[in-house]
Amino acid sequence: MSARVLTAEQRARQREYNAKPESKARQHEYNAKPETKARQREHRAKPETKARLREYQHEYSTKPETKARKREYNAKPESKARQHEYNAKPETKARQREHNAKPENKAKRREYNAKPENRERNRRRHDMRPLPGSTFFKMAHAAQQLAKLSANKAA
Repeated sequence: MSARVLTAEQRARQREYNAKPESKARQHEYNAKPETKARQREHRAKPETKARLREYQHEYSTKPETKARKREYNAKPESKARQHEYNAKPETKARQREHNAKPENKAKRREYNAKPENRERNRRRHDMRPLPGSTFFKMAHAAQQLAKLSANKAA
């Protein structure tokens, strides 16, 4: 089953229709039905559906414009605050701990980290040296200069 290809005009009309409150209410009502949920669950459980969605997701997330939009969103202070708040929740931490404790996930992580290209990426990611231009870098640099001065005075 392939999706019908719509023209720009048809897409615009469809967007306009879907934006109406009554359309949204009707759609919500339909999606809330137990039989609809069951049908969707059944459909999503099929291996071919999972594969298609995974392929689409990969295609979408690797597009340069998608990456740029994500980078832009994640750079906003309110987005960072929301993410920080979510990650600080005890239930989130518990879920992550649970996920990371599973043997299959540990094996996946070990396999991923064993690859040379990922090992380099992780090394860079966990490099704790301060970045030039950062406040911490300036403070560290000032401390080094101060230490040099006091060493010169002592000599």
